[in-house]
Amino acid sequence: MSEVIGRSQQSDSLVKFAPDFVKAHSIIQGASKSSENPHFKSKYADLAAVMEACKSALNANGIAIIQRPVPCDSGKLALETKLLHTSGEWMSAEGEIP
Repeated sequence: MSEVIGRSQQSDSLVKFAPDFVKAHSIIQGASKSSENPHFKSKYADLAAVMEACKSALNANGIAIIQRPVPCDSGKLALETKLLHTSGEWMSAEGEIP
């Protein structure tokens, strides 16, 4: 079993963010599995398909997606994904890049 390394954070309040996130969540459909993995002979949803499935629903509810590399404690890099609401409230999570 591999160890999951990461952390999540959020603004002090999510009172304005939360209702709009719930609205967006109710609109988002599953991502299309349009890419093929020849090694496992399977289909998967690539990042472009995942973004296509959720970006318009999030944006219509005042939520933007921001990603950036950040340093982590191990000396490696992590990818931070932040959901930023028009109110200034936000949620973020980081995952270490192997």
